[in-house]
Amino acid sequence: MTVAAERQPYPGLRSFARDEADLFFGRENAVAESIKRLAATRFLMLAGPSGTGKSSLLKAGLIPALEDGRLEQAGPNWRVADLRPGIRPLTSLAEALLRAAAAPEADEAPGTDAIEALRAELEQSPGALIDWLQADNLPERTNLLLLVDPLEELFHAEISRDEAEAFVALLLASVALPPDEAPICIAAAMRSEYLAGAASFAGLSEVIAKSLYAPPSLNSEQLRQAIVRPAKVCGFKIEPPLVDALLEDASSPIAPPDEDPGEALDRAVQAADRLPLLQHALSQLWLTAAQRKGKRVLKLDDYEKLGRLRDALATHVQGVLEALLPEHRDVAPIVFRAMSRGASLADAVGRPAPYGELEAIAHGDSSAVREIIETFRAPDNGFLLPPRPQPLRVDTPVEITHECLIRQWPTFHRWLKAEAHAAATWQRLADRAESHERGEAELLSGFPLASIADWWEREQPTPSWAERYSGDFAQTRSFLEKSQRAQAALDRAATERQGRGMRNKLLAFAAVVTIGIIAPLGVFAGYAAIRSNEAAERARIEAAAADDARQATAAAEQLAGAEQRRAVEAEEQAQADRQLAEEAQASAEEAEQRAVAAREQADELAALAETERARAETERLRALEAIEAATRAGTERDQADEERRLALVARDAAERAAQEATSERELAELARQQAANQKELAETAREQAEDAERAALDRAAAAEAAREAAEEAREQALAAAQEAEALADKERLHALAAIDQVRAAEEELERVNEELATAIATAEAALAEKELADQARLRALRAQSQAIDPLIEPDGSRTE
Repeated sequence: MTVAAERQPYPGLRSFARDEADLFFGRENAVAESIKRLAATRFLMLAGPSGTGKSSLLKAGLIPALEDGRLEQAGPNWRVADLRPGIRPLTSLAEALLRAAAAPEADEAPGTDAIEALRAELEQSPGALIDWLQADNLPERTNLLLLVDPLEELFHAEISRDEAEAFVALLLASVALPPDEAPICIAAAMRSEYLAGAASFAGLSEVIAKSLYAPPSLNSEQLRQAIVRPAKVCGFKIEPPLVDALLEDASSPIAPPDEDPGEALDRAVQAADRLPLLQHALSQLWLTAAQRKGKRVLKLDDYEKLGRLRDALATHVQGVLEALLPEHRDVAPIVFRAMSRGASLADAVGRPAPYGELEAIAHGDSSAVREIIETFRAPDNGFLLPPRPQPLRVDTPVEITHECLIRQWPTFHRWLKAEAHAAATWQRLADRAESHERGEAELLSGFPLASIADWWEREQPTPSWAERYSGDFAQTRSFLEKSQRAQAALDRAATERQGRGMRNKLLAFAAVVTIGIIAPLGVFAGYAAIRSNEAAERARIEAAAADDARQATAAAEQLAGAEQRRAVEAEEQAQADRQLAEEAQASAEEAEQRAVAAREQADELAALAETERARAETERLRALEAIEAATRAGTERDQADEERRLALVARDAAERAAQEATSERELAELARQQAANQKELAETAREQAEDAERAALDRAAAAEAAREAAEEAREQALAAAQEAEALADKERLHALAAIDQVRAAEEELERVNEELATAIATAEAALAEKELADQARLRALRAQSQAIDPLIEPDGSRTE
């Protein structure tokens, strides 16, 4: 048996599966608490940051516990409908129900027609799921567990709002009836930062308030059990120094300290990746040990070579990337960017993308896309899903195994930021195209057009890529092409104007030269005629020659005067051009000063926006601390009295929260003034949560009061975080506007520089014309001298 075919004791980046319950250790208390919540409300909401093991707790902890009969009132007979909402949550629900209804040993997937037919039934009413259950689609006395992970996918813009609301209505209606009428329980997982979004769905926040459970972090002993006990199950050893090193690294900061407060949340999110990083390191150590002969032992030396917990993942995945063919390596950013969404590490999430969509986004390079996916999903890598040997079809969703891959792999950091920048650039271009189509905006030109055209050439967006974001691809591309054609026409016109100006100057120069040449030639021609006909009427010819000389002299004098006047005019024009150049230089300096001032203002606004974002994220973290503190306080209460009172308090809290949310939306324009007050409320929430935890140890009634205060404070803190984040968004918009001003100032500076260059060229041309005038004056004087020479006799006397 090959190493890849053996059962692996550690899952790596993926979550534990249902059949790996015997390898799942350290979460016994969390499983017991989950069963309690499910028994009380038939709805369990697991909330916490990414990387805290929510999915593993559901699949390898809760499901086996239910099948063992630990939910006594329901019994041990269960079918599980496991789904993630995706972009069509009702379709996902229909497929999961049909899989749950099939016999456990059935391997054939439900057909498309059956899925669409059930989806159509589910769309009819909120009670359609109950009707499906009551139609004997499950065996007699069998319960249904509907497992939804991750629930926050309902909040993404790609999902139809109507379909998301219909999906939530089905869930809520399913747990509203008694268990004997609807033998169904619902377990869902959600990242804690999305909890506030639940208020946008009617009735969901009330149910979450009753069923919320935030699993605490594993302590040192629980982490030790998660490391050593799978080794006992699978029959291999771990060196004790390796266990100590793993525990030490798992309790240390994952990311180094940073002076920038704007990255505080990013560091906190990275720190939450300890569990997946630990499982990845253990998986790599197991694979390394499997290559050696003899009894399998996980060693400290191998751990050091991996780069320990901090660098093992990044080094591994970067090596996989660099092992690709160079031409395929260039396609990897396109594939991974399509499987992620978000603008920062704090809000980065994975995004399942159909295999056919990945090929289309990569311009149809199917060989590169397939090699990338097959390499990264190989058993000894496990960075992409689905795992081998599941085939890749056009509609097969491909996704990253865990979101910590985005946070812990620096290369993916850059790809994520590049995708966010591309999305923002596309959105601005698409909006401008839409405004132009409505007659509300002009075509692009100048620096903005050059910048967008350069981005388009570099990114080469495809219709499949643009479908992820709003905007008409054909309309947007046509708008850009029209802008480029219009700019090209303007450039050609400017070039032609410059050409015509140069031709006019050359013609004037030629005319002056012609006059300067023809006049002397006429004089010399008359002189030659007189000299060749000396025998005929010398006096008349001499008189005619003298008359011609006088006329030539007059013409030369006139020409000289004209050239002198032209020289004076040219000198005056040169002086005016020099003055214009000086004014242009002053204007350029002023524009440069404005650009510097605008750039400084943009930097200040960007710094202010970043500070506000950091403040908002700090408030959100404090709110999450309040949630966890309140949860720890609630675990000490007596179950029966506690759950009854909790239902009443939660309902009241939810009503108050809804009222407060409505008030906050109406007062959104006062967010800046209220930010300081909300910060104090968040601090009060933390203090109230701590008081609630201490009071819970004394008596249940005091703990109940603390829980109520903590719930109220949590809603206020979350609202504060949302307001502060909205404020940060506004400041970022101001910063972007300032940057646009900088760009406009730079464009104006470029225009002024062009005018300056034109003025200098004009001045140089005027100087050249002055030189030509001086040369013409000299030629006129020479012509006058030559005209006078024939009138002088050989003895030096002048003829009359």
